[in-house]
Amino acid sequence: MLDYVAPEVRKQLIYYYVKEIPLRYNESGPIMDRKTLDDLYTTIEYTDHLIGQITPRELTQIYPIAKSYDGDKYGTVDYFSTMEKLEEFGMDELITKDRVMDVLFNYDNTHIRKYGCTKLCVISDLRRCEGHPGLAEEYLSPLGVGMYKMITDEYGKQFLYDPDKQTTYPVTKPRPRYLRVI
Repeated sequence: MLDYVAPEVRKQLIYYYVKEIPLRYNESGPIMDRKTLDDLYTTIEYTDHLIGQITPRELTQIYPIAKSYDGDKYGTVDYFSTMEKLEEFGMDELITKDRVMDVLFNYDNTHIRKYGCTKLCVISDLRRCEGHPGLAEEYLSPLGVGMYKMITDEYGKQFLYDPDKQTTYPVTKPRPRYLRVI
């Protein structure tokens, strides 16, 4: 699967995979079986392999950097911080597979951001399939942050489950103010 791909075809594959992977993850719903997650992760790994074979300059041609300039004010990634990070990597140096995630998380583009978040969600879901806690649970539990799980029963009623206290709380959705009980 990791055979040689022509440069123009590589750019097209990166363009389509980065857009397609978040869509495929979201259309499957929050609960996926192990086979679907494995297939999706294999596609993500192949996409990372392809991104590792291009330069940051080529990545900016495929997915232009968003023109937001207020990152210093809000402490977020913006055009200037993205360009600074890409120049640090070297605009004409190959990204390489080891630095793909570092480049993607410092890149200001909506599609790239969705792709990076989807990759982390898939990894977290795979960990849950193996019986381990997800990435967020593993990171937040030593900090003392409680985690709840949303459970839906067979009648469609939703509950929050607190694994620490082993209790459930019913989810009540607010009634719109224009509706009144008569």
